[in-house]
Amino acid sequence: MIMKDITRTEAAERASVIQDCHYEIFLDLTKRERFFSRTCVKFNSKPGANTFIDALANAIESVSLNGIPLDIKSVFDGSRIALENLETDNGVVVEGYFEYTNTGEGMHEFTDPVDNETYLYTQCEVSDARRIFAVFEQPDIKASFIVSTKVPKNWHVISNSTCREIKDESNNTTLGTTENCPRVWNFGQTPKMSSYLFAIAAGPYVGTQSVYKGARSIPLGIYCRKSMNQYLDADYIFDITRSGFEYYEKRFSHPFPFEKYDQVFLPEYNMGAMENIGCVTLSENYIFRGRADRALKERRVVTILHELAHMWFGNLVTMRWWNDLWLNESFAEIVSTMASERVTEYKDAWATFALTEKSWAYVEDQLPTTHPVVADVHRLSDVYSNFDGITYAKGASVLKQLVHWIGEEKFYEGLNRYFRKYAYGNATLKDLLTELSSASGQTLDEWSKQWLETPGVNAINAKFCVKDGKFDSFSLEQDGPQRSHRINIGLYNLESDVLKKTIQTSVLISGAKTAVRELVGIKQPNLILLNDKDYGYCKVRFDIQSMDCILENLSKLKDPLSRSIIWCNLWLNVRDCLIDPSLFVETFVRHVESEQDTKWILERVNKCINFYTKDDKSTKASIAEKVWLMFERAQPNSDNQLQFLKGYALFCSTKMQYERLLAILTGKCNVVQLDADLEWHIIAALAAGDYIDEDEINNFEKKDNTITGRELSARARAALPNKKADCWQKILTDRTLSNSTIRSISAGFQFVQSADQLSPFVDVYFDNVLDIFKNRTFAIASAISEGMFPLRLSNTDLVQKTKSWLRDNKDAPVGLRRIVTDNLHEAEIAVKLKECFS
Repeated sequence: MIMKDITRTEAAERASVIQDCHYEIFLDLTKRERFFSRTCVKFNSKPGANTFIDALANAIESVSLNGIPLDIKSVFDGSRIALENLETDNGVVVEGYFEYTNTGEGMHEFTDPVDNETYLYTQCEVSDARRIFAVFEQPDIKASFIVSTKVPKNWHVISNSTCREIKDESNNTTLGTTENCPRVWNFGQTPKMSSYLFAIAAGPYVGTQSVYKGARSIPLGIYCRKSMNQYLDADYIFDITRSGFEYYEKRFSHPFPFEKYDQVFLPEYNMGAMENIGCVTLSENYIFRGRADRALKERRVVTILHELAHMWFGNLVTMRWWNDLWLNESFAEIVSTMASERVTEYKDAWATFALTEKSWAYVEDQLPTTHPVVADVHRLSDVYSNFDGITYAKGASVLKQLVHWIGEEKFYEGLNRYFRKYAYGNATLKDLLTELSSASGQTLDEWSKQWLETPGVNAINAKFCVKDGKFDSFSLEQDGPQRSHRINIGLYNLESDVLKKTIQTSVLISGAKTAVRELVGIKQPNLILLNDKDYGYCKVRFDIQSMDCILENLSKLKDPLSRSIIWCNLWLNVRDCLIDPSLFVETFVRHVESEQDTKWILERVNKCINFYTKDDKSTKASIAEKVWLMFERAQPNSDNQLQFLKGYALFCSTKMQYERLLAILTGKCNVVQLDADLEWHIIAALAAGDYIDEDEINNFEKKDNTITGRELSARARAALPNKKADCWQKILTDRTLSNSTIRSISAGFQFVQSADQLSPFVDVYFDNVLDIFKNRTFAIASAISEGMFPLRLSNTDLVQKTKSWLRDNKDAPVGLRRIVTDNLHEAEIAVKLKECFS
């Protein structure tokens, strides 16, 4: 199947000749090898114009234009159907067969090992609607859709609009018996929407219904597989959803713009969720089979609110082209965090944002492949790599800064104008800035140039002189592009064993150096915290006294947001080779037990020990023992207890430590309540240490005969030291491996006791990665090329071979070169840190 790219120029040309588009789509989903698809599309055009419609079909059976059959060989090139000499009013009918996938793209097919039931779902963003039906695949040709699906009788179908009619088909040629004859589900017409928001979920899904009563009553639904229904906390999800509805309708001054709101939880999903109109799809990772950590629970809430926000940002008003993807994602990210803080139990949502989302943005904004928030997207294939920390987290971070700058009420007033003016249409950055400028009375062109159109992050450093214990001078210096920042400076002093903020001042930074005269004459505090309250998008540096105070007293600082800012910037300073990774680890040992969410910090400690320092078994063993003591001190069944046990499993190095872990798994050491997911976490660690064998892993898989069990067992097998070559063999030769299984194998492959275990696979990676990217779908190719890069090795040999590959493969696909380039950057950081501090 040839997959031809679509350029921005081609899309603009096509949009200029296609208007008033309407689709009627029929999908026969009763056959398992492939499915039949018929598209009837009506549209207006310029008489005599030529264009094309997209279709990534297994086989096109017929094409007609305005009632005239077209020669398929002449008009279809494998991904496009040429449409020539159009009339004012046009009708195109395309019939063909399309492939089910196991990659999470297009029409994904999944069979549940628990009950052997088959489930289907679609994923169309960025350009995979064309894997399902013939379509003008670009966001600015909005159209209404009427969809009909033929499915087995016991199936349930969810789509963008409400089902208006279900008919039994009397002539059953597929299933063989009248009583089991297929049914045809006919859905109502949708409002105008972009094709990437099209959605179908079909199978024996089970669901629960509710309603939101706001400006009007909105039907709500939550669906999942039968075997997962016992774990689905539908009442809680409905409560979060209704709270989001109420918050957004009030703040946006615009009622929910669509007729219903269903949420469908899916297996083998490539992302967290997708905002399809009326049929939001979410990863089954948000259904908890056992104890879920606090970070995942909070992420589920933010994700639910994020997707709901998209009904306004992205769906009611949609970007014209993919360079404005940030208009969807950044706004959904910031307002979902606002909503989480104000209408859910996660009142410290901004502390979580600072620690996780913002640190993600800072790291990605220093990669050699960073880009402006408003990305330069020439073709559809450029878009896939831009679902990143810039589009999501940096965009949201600079919007938080803008809200602080112009005021929240003016911000929402501008958004309300934007929604009213461009409802059910498309818009651009310029359109949004016009409405925000009008509402705030401020010109935002310069702000946009500095923050949306220029890549990179500034570092802010305090320069001061102290005389008789007081500041004699105080200024802030910034490196990088000269931008304007409005940040707070917090001065903290230790009082009664609590680190208290004694002074806070707001500073407008402009240029390379900004004097802060308000602090002259003020006593030097124990801690100077730049960007206090986290309004700015900038890295901050710590002076020596502040650094000493952090190491000694961080847990005495009671504000979670302030601590998150410090943890985030400690990490950034490590990566910038300004702080010894061992200092980050020491801060963790002294203070992490006071944190409410330890997951992010534990992950960075793992990076410090396993990537940023030379392999040292004794260091890992020492940290493992300290984390074990944290586990023993933690409140039983608390989130910290769960995280410390997982951390201990990660750092185990000695025979005694592994035997302790094995005793927990077998029940001989009854110190924690185990569930299936926690068992698998321990099994993977034991496998990496070679303290469990493949037969034992297989026995645990038989006990957990679910898709999650199969994926986690694949991860555990891949962690076995003698199975690393098998990982590559399976990934290269077994096309039946699904997207999620490949990710599991990759995670296990990287789980090693010694980095040297990956040395034999450096050449294997570079010998195969180009063919993988050329011959597999983007989702699979990117999962393999990212997941199988031997980054843990991070030595000079890996750096040199990576540079050589990049030099010799300048014409490799952009997405692949980006993955390899970014991994090279990470390897160079690790090598530099080892040289400087080990």
